[in-house]
Amino acid sequence: MEILARNLSGEIVKVDLAAKPAQHLTLGNPASEPGVGQLESANLIRKDIEKIIRNFSGDPGQAAIQICVMLDEHFDLASNGFFERDEVVEKAILEADQDSD
Repeated sequence: MEILARNLSGEIVKVDLAAKPAQHLTLGNPASEPGVGQLESANLIRKDIEKIIRNFSGDPGQAAIQICVMLDEHFDLASNGFFERDEVVEKAILEADQDSD
């Protein structure tokens, strides 16, 4: 079985897991790797979206509404008219604002 992996210099290498003797792979310190390998802070928007999707995995419509609310909290999108034609999201944003007060 072969897999592709990216090494610290960014090159893609092919690793044969069935080869004899087995090749040993070591992972570098993620904090020292550039780009994707860097440690991520807990406040990343992507992580917030992932959490919402997991919490509402059985209801994609509700997940979408909650993602819009979260994005509005971060970027104040409603004040710039991004949700002016979406009454459901506007109502959810107002409810979230009232809950946070």
